[in-house]
Amino acid sequence: MSYRPFVTLCLVILSSGCGQERKSPAPVGMIAVRDSSGIQIVEHPAGFEDSLPVWNARGEPVVDIGGGDDAGQDLHLVRGAVRLSDGRIVVANSGSGELRVFDGAGKYLNPIGRKGQGPGEFGSLGAVWSLPGDTLVALDNQTSRFSLFTPSGEFVRGTSAIVHSERGGVAASLRLFDGRIVGTETIYEDGKETSGPVRRRSSAIVLLRADGSGFDTLVTVPGSEVYPGIVREGGHEYPNLKSLEFGRQTVFTTDGVRIYVGSNEPVGIRVFEADGRLLRIIRNATPAEPVTEEHRAQRARENLARLDRQNAPEQVKAEWRKNQEKPRYAEVFPFYERLLIATDGSLWVERARRSEDEGRRYIVYDSTGKAIAAVRCPDRVRPYEVGPTEILGLWRDPEEVNHVRAYKVKR
Repeated sequence: MSYRPFVTLCLVILSSGCGQERKSPAPVGMIAVRDSSGIQIVEHPAGFEDSLPVWNARGEPVVDIGGGDDAGQDLHLVRGAVRLSDGRIVVANSGSGELRVFDGAGKYLNPIGRKGQGPGEFGSLGAVWSLPGDTLVALDNQTSRFSLFTPSGEFVRGTSAIVHSERGGVAASLRLFDGRIVGTETIYEDGKETSGPVRRRSSAIVLLRADGSGFDTLVTVPGSEVYPGIVREGGHEYPNLKSLEFGRQTVFTTDGVRIYVGSNEPVGIRVFEADGRLLRIIRNATPAEPVTEEHRAQRARENLARLDRQNAPEQVKAEWRKNQEKPRYAEVFPFYERLLIATDGSLWVERARRSEDEGRRYIVYDSTGKAIAAVRCPDRVRPYEVGPTEILGLWRDPEEVNHVRAYKVKR
């Protein structure tokens, strides 16, 4: 798959958690906490995950939206979901270009927005999440704009999700409570080489000012692992960067006040205050898991199957398959794939998946940066909201039909 400049959008949609299989509690003193020049460093020893209590949400869903014949149940291209404080569930259904609102039991209530280019409309609905007071925020990928709605669905205003930097990059992402936006800046590069070593592109985590006057760099970080190659498109071949399979990347999230940045390096996950001050570093000494030949073969099969499912002319698919030939793979998995802030404010660190359908695995850290639990989620589920009592996410059935499901935590 070719690597092209894009905007990384980190959408925090949290609500609940997973169930539990009891293990011995973590040994007292296994986590070391020290102070270095005013920065708290929380260090977890190798293998500490095996001593954590396990929360398990792999039972039957308590809510299942989608796949039925009733109104609103024909979900397609779901891009997010959030549960509001009154129990309603709002789903970003990109296939119809609208937010769909369901009651707490999954019965369809009403739509919010529609396809279009006007205020409160979406060209390509990308995600949804909620702010304090149940204000809804939806992203339009086509126009790179955020739209804000009241809890009842009335359009409030729209705001741009991007700015262009002097270095040619684009910054975008999630709002802080003070109106600023956390995002990434990626430096554009012209592909010239067709071979060479794997490397990580230069990137940065930035804060867009609330008045739209520009942005401030929070921290410079390495981006995704890429390598030079040849890409085929429209009957032409040209040099471009390709993504390393199972490669490392920088991920980030925010609880609206603090920003959490993980660059998949030994430095650990860094926690910044909204003023840019580095508050805490969370470290994990467990070594990265090796990528085996079985993992590589499984990834190759998944990539081809994903291409076959696309609605495109066979000639285009043939070019895509050609681009998948002789991919490069990382020797070890990244330490994590995603960071989420849960409804109770805890940090959920998503561990690397070995296969596409594998149940997501998380390590949960409390507000002090100490690990408190390991989480196992159902297979084929992508969580949108997480927390100590429920997980809300997208589930795909064997025919790839979209469902939004809620799973209870058994602790």
